[in-house]
Amino acid sequence: MAERDRFELDLAAALRAYALDAPTEVRPTELAQQFAAAYPHGRTALGPWRPVAVPRVAWLLLLLAGLLAAMVAGMLVAGSQMQRKLPAVVPPFGPAFACPPGSRPDTPGPVDQARPGVFNHLDLYTHMAFDRHAGRLLVLAPAAGTPNDVETWTFDVCTNTWAPMNPDQEPSGFAGAKLIYDVDSGVTIALEFNQLRTVAYDLEANTWTEKSFAPDVAGYDARPGWTRSSDLARLTYDAVSGLVVDWNYAGGLWGYDVETDAWTSIRQSNPPAIRISGSLFAYDTSVDRVIAYADTGEPGGAATWLFDIRTGAWSKSGAVTPDFGSDPAIAYDEASERTVIVGGGRSAAYDATADRWETLFEGSASGNQPAGCAARPECRQGHQMVYDSVNDRLVLYGGGVPAAAVEDWVYPDDVLAFDLETREWTVLLAPSDGGAAPTDCGSGPVVSVRPGSAPDRAQPSTGPDRSPWIPAAKVTLHGGPFFTRVAGVADEPWSSTPPADPATVVDGLFLPECQLWTEGTVWWEGATSDPSSRAWIEIDLGGTFVLDAAVVQADVNDEYRLSFRDPETAEWTRLWDVPLGEAGGMATRPDQGDASVRWPLARPVVTDALRLEETSGDAQYSVSEIAVFGVPAP
Repeated sequence: MAERDRFELDLAAALRAYALDAPTEVRPTELAQQFAAAYPHGRTALGPWRPVAVPRVAWLLLLLAGLLAAMVAGMLVAGSQMQRKLPAVVPPFGPAFACPPGSRPDTPGPVDQARPGVFNHLDLYTHMAFDRHAGRLLVLAPAAGTPNDVETWTFDVCTNTWAPMNPDQEPSGFAGAKLIYDVDSGVTIALEFNQLRTVAYDLEANTWTEKSFAPDVAGYDARPGWTRSSDLARLTYDAVSGLVVDWNYAGGLWGYDVETDAWTSIRQSNPPAIRISGSLFAYDTSVDRVIAYADTGEPGGAATWLFDIRTGAWSKSGAVTPDFGSDPAIAYDEASERTVIVGGGRSAAYDATADRWETLFEGSASGNQPAGCAARPECRQGHQMVYDSVNDRLVLYGGGVPAAAVEDWVYPDDVLAFDLETREWTVLLAPSDGGAAPTDCGSGPVVSVRPGSAPDRAQPSTGPDRSPWIPAAKVTLHGGPFFTRVAGVADEPWSSTPPADPATVVDGLFLPECQLWTEGTVWWEGATSDPSSRAWIEIDLGGTFVLDAAVVQADVNDEYRLSFRDPETAEWTRLWDVPLGEAGGMATRPDQGDASVRWPLARPVVTDALRLEETSGDAQYSVSEIAVFGVPAP
């Protein structure tokens, strides 16, 4: 056998050292670069690389090195977690915009400024994208009085001000369009949801341009993104290829190149049966994967999936995926390298490199009517969220907030920012009067209705023409059981404090509005159709009184009946049908947030006892205060 020359020995040593030191995977290109740097074989000090005669065995070693690298890489991709310490494979997102000197991006903008709409009567929400080159949010908002048309607005994240763009021509019939900013072309792409069109917006020129669509109208259902449920399409941006990626309702996957104005089908090797209507997508640059919060119809709700655009391969995450209810918002936070979802009463961040969801905030419930967070952004539906690359934060706008009932919503027109590091929301623009959110809940102190014990707004008993509060003698709980979970009522475990003393419902103290329904309250669960689960609270007033008003604080999304007992006949008669509240958690009636407002009785009644029971609701009931007012009976 011929003896190996110095080149071959150096190559073999470099390969062995690299294979031993490599923490995750071997890359042939990097191997070649490292070897070339360490052993500049055949290179002069002044000239470029020149052809050299490499022995056959050296080429054999090179081939073996490549095969070994491929084998190691394949094993690692299949059997190990992606590591953030790998060299970045994603190119930069383009030139960064910087706020002018003296800007105060965390200072709220003027409340009285003009602003876009967030909602119209056809359930069409605002949609937005972030123009990284201009440092502005771009919004297509429902036009006032024209349910199918939109208006173009921008929001300056340095001054927190809105500006109507008023281009020569707005895209017609684009309410509900999906938006994504194409970084390499510098335009925003909009996919309209029922007219089978794609348009591009150039902010600098302030123009919308209609783009071509292939195939033609005859191929309606084959078009990228458009089926007869085309409003359910989702968009992401692939930073490596520079393509806008459309995840359509039929499960198809398409990439759009702005420069060539062409849509191309993207191969999927093993696609899961994802329901686009309940799924969200975001591109994660740290692992070069699309993160999908995906509804597959499987037991347990949505799951987390990862999609490799380069290979077309799907992989299911092993992480426990939170439930974000209906119409949450998703965005990739580049600063923290996490995918964040906000909605359903919670917010959480997904770390793809660790395959782990981290809860950032969680109210007392999840789903469409979350209690315990009320006006918090986590309780909205249909809102939009994007990453602000100028200030390294997430920006949220629009959506609806549940109020007294499912059919009763408000639509705040405020703008909020979220810092994942501090987990704090910042108000960039407070809501206008027309878009005000429901009562601000969950932060106020316990207030009192006792004379002289609290500020005026918390004293229903004050005033020369108002009857005093009547302290009760005894409270008795009937039926139930109280403070006990009932199988089949709650969809998930709920946290709760130790059982409250029944006497607290007549102690004259109101809990903070929107406080968790099981914290410091008398609560019970039951199916209203089952008589055995019926529960009620009886209050012995300790004497006979003439009542003229009442105030009740109870769970927001339930209705109750307050009755009084006739001292002579012992019959129970309706006193007040207590209505639903206005925001999540505990809600004071008749005026949430102001316990000084009383419910005046239609006529004074004489009684010595009261009874409160539920009449309708979600089978999860609680009461924190029952206050009545009057004078001793003659």
